[in-house]
Amino acid sequence: MTNPSSPCSVPGWLRGIIPFETPDQQAVCQAHDECYSAGGTRIDRLWADLQFCQGLLVAGMSADAAEKYLWGVRLYGGSHWKDKDSPGCLPPPPPIQLQETQAP
Repeated sequence: MTNPSSPCSVPGWLRGIIPFETPDQQAVCQAHDECYSAGGTRIDRLWADLQFCQGLLVAGMSADAAEKYLWGVRLYGGSHWKDKDSPGCLPPPPPIQLQETQAP
């Protein structure tokens, strides 16, 4: 499910967890895409992504949704950065399930 009128480059398969954007949030997406087109260092990309998250919050997006966008661009955006910042931020490993021990 994609929104053809949205300038936000969210793949259709991510739309199940990432909502559609308001016009103010779409403007933040466009600014973020311009940063990605400009490229730069890994630090530049990190700043662009953090400013993106902050901009979404200022534009009225919930913290939960803005965090999903931030993780989306950190995990999947490296190949779209002009200077190809890959692999980007890797997801943490799943938690280890500890077995309960009985006291002697």
